[in-house]
Amino acid sequence: MDYLKKNFENLYELEKNKLPGVGSFVWENLQIPADVKSILDVGCWRGEFLNSLPDTYEKTGVDIVSEALKNVKCKTIACSVEELPFPSSSFDLVTSFEVLEHLPSDIFPKSVSEIERVSRKYIAVSVPNNQMLKQAFVKCSYCRCLFNPDYHVRSFDISKLQKLFKKFSPVSCIECGPLISDYPSFVNFLTPLIGIKPKPNTVCPQCGYTEKSENKISNESSITENQPKDLNHGKSLLSTLKSYIRQNKRPYCLLTLYKRNE
Repeated sequence: MDYLKKNFENLYELEKNKLPGVGSFVWENLQIPADVKSILDVGCWRGEFLNSLPDTYEKTGVDIVSEALKNVKCKTIACSVEELPFPSSSFDLVTSFEVLEHLPSDIFPKSVSEIERVSRKYIAVSVPNNQMLKQAFVKCSYCRCLFNPDYHVRSFDISKLQKLFKKFSPVSCIECGPLISDYPSFVNFLTPLIGIKPKPNTVCPQCGYTEKSENKISNESSITENQPKDLNHGKSLLSTLKSYIRQNKRPYCLLTLYKRNE
């Protein structure tokens, strides 16, 4: 989790001056049940969702990036999702938007269990819709590790979401967000060969190297020799393929509302 925390702290520094509202297409589609009085948003980031809610709700936000929480206009706690510092059944509704796809296998089961534990009535989660993880892979400039630049480590579909929680059952599951599409499957084999470079400030999950625009590292000369000559051309090639051969066109997110079993 250390690399995730470091990356999201870097990401916050890059995005802190941007206008809020990214992801609003998710919670604008969430129908909050009438009997909800208290809400916990897990991975609340800058608080766009919580800040959009009326003060008639008792609102709480948690996130691993302490600086981001300074923008949230309600009670906040800096913590990780696998260790939520609340008693069981503390909130009527627990939300977690665009979080679960980031969680590595060593904390994923505990994190899901924690979300379930602290919810009294409802849970709402959103995740990317049937994402093809390999098609977004980038290659670390230092150790050559291939990874998803947004640190998405798992993909979800409706069937997986239906089985996500033990004591909660889905009430609704809708697709929302901008339309996306996949490359043809053969592009999965081309991506490692093209080796697209991560964006600046991206942290490699394997070696911890932070990408810099100057790309100055301790053994820069030896690594530069092994790098593809034109990474931008490779990225352009993938974009061209996608524009001509689109498949599996769909909305970006799956938003699921769960209710505790009677």
